[in-house]
Amino acid sequence: MTGEECVALVPTKIGPRVAGLIGAAALAVVIVMPTQAVSVPQPVSFQKQVLPIFQEHCVACHSPGGAGYISVDMDLRSYKALRSGSAGGIAVIPFHPRSSPLMRVLDDDWSSSNINSLRMPPMGPKLSPDDLKTISEWIKQGAKDN
Repeated sequence: MTGEECVALVPTKIGPRVAGLIGAAALAVVIVMPTQAVSVPQPVSFQKQVLPIFQEHCVACHSPGGAGYISVDMDLRSYKALRSGSAGGIAVIPFHPRSSPLMRVLDDDWSSSNINSLRMPPMGPKLSPDDLKTISEWIKQGAKDN
């Protein structure tokens, strides 16, 4: 469409000069408006990303014969075992990492001043921020067996 055709579409009461100013203003708004990149988190794989964290930091105690297995019946060797929970109930609430008991013992309780709060791993050190973020994001994405 040419400028004259655009002006022809504008009601005659405005006039071509005002129509041109309106068009220029609209173009300026489009040019100056920043575009925001939407960051879509990559899917977190239980098998490739979460389970290796458990194997490195948790499975020694949380498997048959281990102290964590004996005391609370928590097995972290597989997805099925994790989703079975422990003697205290479920460990993971899909889509809700902040409400999941697993995240509480891995992260929140470490900042508690209560000396009796349950911190995992109990002998430390606390999991790295990257490991905690991976587990939290996996839960946030639905805690899938992937």
